[in-house]
Amino acid sequence: MALARSHYTQENNYSTEAQNCADVEKYLIPAGMAAHSALHVAGVGDGLRVSAARDTAEIRVSPGTALDSEGHVVVVAEGGVVVTDAPGGTAEEPHTLPVETEGVALPTTGHEPGDYRLTVSWREIEGRFEVMGTQQTGLLQAPWLRLVPAAESTGRQVVLAQLTLGTGGVVKSVVVGARRAAGVTAESLELRRPLQDDGATPSVGQVTAAGLSARPGGGVELDVVSADGSRQLALSVDGADKKLRVPAGVEVDSGPVDCAGGVRVSSAASGFDTGLQLRNTASGSRTYGMYAGADGGWHLADKDAASRDRLLVDQAGNVAIGSVRPERSLHVEGTEVHSGGSAGGFSFADRTASSGAFVESPGAGQRWIWYAQGGHARLWSGADHVVFGTGNEGDALDVPRRMRVRQGSDLSAGIWFRQNSGDVGFVGMQDNTHVGFWGSGADWGLSMDTTNGKVGTSSLATGSLSAWRVDTEYVNAVSSPGYRAGTVVGGLVVEGHTNNTALSLLGAVDMKNHPGTGFTALNLTQQTPGRIALDVNGGPIIVRKAEGSSYSLWAAQAVYSNQALVSRDHRVTVDHPLDPVNKTLSHTAVQAPEMTTQYDGTVVTDERGEATVYLPAYTEAFSGDFRYQLTPIADRPVVATVVRELEEGSFTLRTDAPATKVCWQVSGKRHDAWARKNRLVAEADKPGEEQRPGEFAALPASTSLPATTPDMRGH
Repeated sequence: MALARSHYTQENNYSTEAQNCADVEKYLIPAGMAAHSALHVAGVGDGLRVSAARDTAEIRVSPGTALDSEGHVVVVAEGGVVVTDAPGGTAEEPHTLPVETEGVALPTTGHEPGDYRLTVSWREIEGRFEVMGTQQTGLLQAPWLRLVPAAESTGRQVVLAQLTLGTGGVVKSVVVGARRAAGVTAESLELRRPLQDDGATPSVGQVTAAGLSARPGGGVELDVVSADGSRQLALSVDGADKKLRVPAGVEVDSGPVDCAGGVRVSSAASGFDTGLQLRNTASGSRTYGMYAGADGGWHLADKDAASRDRLLVDQAGNVAIGSVRPERSLHVEGTEVHSGGSAGGFSFADRTASSGAFVESPGAGQRWIWYAQGGHARLWSGADHVVFGTGNEGDALDVPRRMRVRQGSDLSAGIWFRQNSGDVGFVGMQDNTHVGFWGSGADWGLSMDTTNGKVGTSSLATGSLSAWRVDTEYVNAVSSPGYRAGTVVGGLVVEGHTNNTALSLLGAVDMKNHPGTGFTALNLTQQTPGRIALDVNGGPIIVRKAEGSSYSLWAAQAVYSNQALVSRDHRVTVDHPLDPVNKTLSHTAVQAPEMTTQYDGTVVTDERGEATVYLPAYTEAFSGDFRYQLTPIADRPVVATVVRELEEGSFTLRTDAPATKVCWQVSGKRHDAWARKNRLVAEADKPGEEQRPGEFAALPASTSLPATTPDMRGH
């Protein structure tokens, strides 16, 4: 077969980008040429399905039509031929292949591994051809199938598919690539979509996706085609009333369309401009918007200067009006919630009502209603239980039954009275067990113990105060002035005014608890923390152990003494470590005739046999006249000595063997300021009141006492 001439040349080098760009005029009109009123865009019109069996060196193109960028129709028809570049053909003498019912098989052997584009265009060739079963001679415009490397330009060629070839031209993959459908102007249009099949025989092709047609009376209709081939009306625009009708709903979304009904507006962003806006163009009107926020809530916003939320429903279902953070099912932020009319009011149900959240005619507090009537605010549940008035005589607050006042954050419970700007008064609980009267100029003037009914006063005014027995019989009177009291059976509470003495006693006081009772003889309680509960000025306090008691003085907390704590025996008693529930363990304290301090510990000497021991920084300021004891711990005799005495918080010792553990002890005498002023006198004569010869047995005649405190430092 001889080639006489070839009329197809690539005069312009169009980039692959032009085949996929919507800016057709920029890429399809060569420089210097004027733009036409209509442009033909290259694309596949119908058919031309490309398929390949996996790992074979052959691709198959089904019959079909394409439209190139010049408006030429390229037809691959059954019984015709196509022109190929290889194998067996050259630019001067192309190779032809017959088109069968299933299409044309194009071999891919001889191509280097890599990515290619399968394209179709046309060539005019001359020669003898078998067409439709007959031999023909002359010129023929035949489809031209080419495999173009992906990096090269495809010019006016129509891209059918993109392939990846392996060694020996074996087809590894077939994808859509830059393949697209050609546009057609018609009364009705069929919209097709690429179809890729990755099954046993990978292939790409086209199927009908939708149809767009003109309505007989004007307008347009859009039908969509399901996977089973059935068609349904999706959108209609009436030519007369211009109304848009969407039977299945509308969705505005940057993602996939999956709206099952209604109208959906979707956005990855959040804010006023991402949802549905309602706008009135009249002067002074406002724009409102509804959108789904990134916080999971539904927002109704006002497009004013601040784009504020007017209504918000958060993701928990709480509704906010005037707030951006609802704390309850309904949260209203503002000055008031208004309800008017003959049925105006605010209703709320008892959350624990067994009959449900709403009771139409409540009689036992199942539902309460706040309402206004006759100049009064009323709280109603079957009847008005609380009424607030305008402040006229007797109607500021009306509570039909008794009223309960409970303890608040300041530990008080009562009623506060204020007359003009003068003094104020209070009636209520003084503490957990006392109710009384308080005045701004008198403190608690009168109080009653709620546990026994006894009444006490904080002052004695002119007149008399009677003390009550349990049987309410008068016993005696405390008279004033005169400040003389007789016998009072029962409790007597005397409280002084601020900075005044509550009770002053001149002479002996003998306090005894009542026989046969568990009353405490004396109980001192200081109500102001940090103040002195008992102050004894002069004379010692003598406490003797009573019969049946183990201790003469017992303190639940620490005991502080500003001077020396003198005792004839210093013992420490703790819970027994082996039986803490049933037993105690007692040790005696170490005793010495001087104010002795002691520090001890262990240290390990280094390879030279030396070690430095560090004591607290206050040691030398607190103590002096230091003495040292060293005990090596070793399996052989080791000598340990102090080679540098305590100085600047440390001393150094040395052993005649390296790496030796040494137990050390340093003792000293206190020489701080307090100790220098309060030196211990080891021996002293007893005062006369402490000399009790009958309590001590006579010492043996041979026993003698040293005249002075012995010096123990040499022992």
